[in-house]
Amino acid sequence: VLTVPINGTSITTQPTAATVCVGDPASLTVVAGGVATLSYQWSESATGASGSFTAIGGATNASYGGASTAAAGVRYYQVEVRSNGLCAVTS
Repeated sequence: VLTVPINGTSITTQPTAATVCVGDPASLTVVAGGVATLSYQWSESATGASGSFTAIGGATNASYGGASTAAAGVRYYQVEVRSNGLCAVTS
């Protein structure tokens, strides 16, 4: 038996880029919709799309307020949204 879930998961509002001063708080938010319970996993990378992203422990909500601003530089963030833990879309 093959079960193929309906992937009604979509990101309706992407997180927006931000520029903040070193040490200032930064937060990112995604708005998503789906046909079932949604789960979130934020990840970060120092190199962006050309590099690998690492999941951020505990960053499992639609908003992430722990973006690293301790040192100058560029950090890249993405979020994976899953519907019922199955089908996923990534920002």
